[in-house]
Amino acid sequence: MAGNRNPYQQDPTGTNFAIRNSPNFLFEGGYLTGKTYPGEYKFGGVYNGGKFPSPAGIESSGNYLIYGMASQALFRPDAGSNRGLDATIGFDYSPGDVSRENVQITAGARINAAFARRPKDRIGIGFVYSKISDPFSNSGVLLGAPRLGSEKALELNYSLQVTPYFLLQPTFQYYANVGGNPSLSNAPVLGFRTKITF
Repeated sequence: MAGNRNPYQQDPTGTNFAIRNSPNFLFEGGYLTGKTYPGEYKFGGVYNGGKFPSPAGIESSGNYLIYGMASQALFRPDAGSNRGLDATIGFDYSPGDVSRENVQITAGARINAAFARRPKDRIGIGFVYSKISDPFSNSGVLLGAPRLGSEKALELNYSLQVTPYFLLQPTFQYYANVGGNPSLSNAPVLGFRTKITF
């Protein structure tokens, strides 16, 4: 895949795809489990052999990201249906000397068809932990910025299938230590998304 460092400047319209920087090499492996309680487990990584600067501006060759993800059905009141509780968890890591946000953990749960009379509705809750790497945090402190740590985000949403062709999903998100900066106020966000299927 293209590893363009500044895609919005290199291709502002998104219609003139071009590889401008070193490419990304990706791999992924995984497996599926079960039928009554299906699960999906993945492990993968991305490598880019280009030049990447440290917080001090010193360039070195290569950067990578490794990740693992697991999604598993935990409860099914009716055998063979997808109604019930699903859970997911993920983790990714990049070296902190060239990646500002170098650790992220995601977790979530979803109740499919919480109400039997609404088989296509979903209730979801999610959590994201994003850590600023120590080298980048320390570099900012030397320049007079506050020490950065980690940002925590919590989301609660309800996916409501209003009609067969119209979906409405109200969402509430809450961010603690925005941008990993403990001196900033926490941020609640309320919004929604819609989907129309023709």
